[in-house]
Amino acid sequence: MSEPKFTPGPWSVRDKICIFRFLSVTSDKSPFLIAKIMQPDMQGILENATKEKANWEQLSANAALIAAAPEMYEMLVDIAEQRVTGLSMYAAINKLLVKARGRK
Repeated sequence: MSEPKFTPGPWSVRDKICIFRFLSVTSDKSPFLIAKIMQPDMQGILENATKEKANWEQLSANAALIAAAPEMYEMLVDIAEQRVTGLSMYAAINKLLVKARGRK
């Protein structure tokens, strides 16, 4: 299997404030920004606090899913090449799902 061309993981999510609040997905192995996730209106000005909280929760979930991508890729490669099977595969998948869902 060929080497992936994307920035190597692990990737992590950082909460940033610079005029407006946004989330960034970065890699410790690369100086480049992987993704910037921000509110659609760019300044976070929404109709009410409830809508803003729901929107931020969705953006945070998007960032967590993006940050888990390199590990998901590696897990799929391991499964495809049968390097992980049985109960250990399910344990590894569940651990990865926790990260993808934004939990530690």
